[in-house]
Amino acid sequence: MRFIDLFSCIAVSMIVVGTAASYIARLFPIDKTISTNGRLVIVYCAMFLFARHVARAAGVSFKAISGAGLNAASILVAAICAALLLMFSYGENFIEVYLAAQHYPDFAHEYWGFHVAPYDLHETFFGFVTIGFAQLIAAPVVEEYLFRGLFLREMTARWGAMRAVIANSLLFAAFHMQKPYFLSTLVFGIVLCVLYIRYRSIWVNALTHAIFNASAFILQYIFNFHWMKSTTDLRELSSWIPEIMMLLISTPALFFMIKNNFRQLNCGRA
Repeated sequence: MRFIDLFSCIAVSMIVVGTAASYIARLFPIDKTISTNGRLVIVYCAMFLFARHVARAAGVSFKAISGAGLNAASILVAAICAALLLMFSYGENFIEVYLAAQHYPDFAHEYWGFHVAPYDLHETFFGFVTIGFAQLIAAPVVEEYLFRGLFLREMTARWGAMRAVIANSLLFAAFHMQKPYFLSTLVFGIVLCVLYIRYRSIWVNALTHAIFNASAFILQYIFNFHWMKSTTDLRELSSWIPEIMMLLISTPALFFMIKNNFRQLNCGRA
């Protein structure tokens, strides 16, 4: 499979379909959340179809990429990895925000999207269905099919597993650059690469991804965890105790997980 052809198809599909979806949304204005997640679903479906077409033309079946299904052990691994990655995400965000807030509290508060009042969700049933499909099915399955199933396999064949994991994770982080969480997204990508190399299944990755997204949504919008802070809170270390504990727990756990799989990364094939 020619990597440049696959990447070009995906990039073109994102630009064309994303632009078309935005235009349609302006013609038929609906709830902002529904509109955003609706466009996300359309873009991800287009990405999957384009990538699937290129893979099929190259003789690569979906079964060969998707791998085995889930079992009790892999489900447990996915849940643990999702929890650790979410904890690291909150902890890493604490460091960035806390340091920035010492000198630019208003900027930090606005840039990272903090708020002082609870979220007021006025979603219709269709709105929640759209959010759920976008965040729990479309994004996890399509991103894992593309980044780990296709890209990681091709990168590994060309550059070896270790370089492939680094390049793949950087590409994954760059794909999410619209969100100010580069380091945690990079670690997220590395862990998911390790999972795919170990289990040879995008379903383990997709489940990890989906649990992460669902947990983040529930904590943010239902329990108002982490994001409901004033500018004063951002500068006070005492307001970050949960995030500090999460960072102290998740960092060594993720480090040892990656380290223990180093030999497999160094000589394995995705």
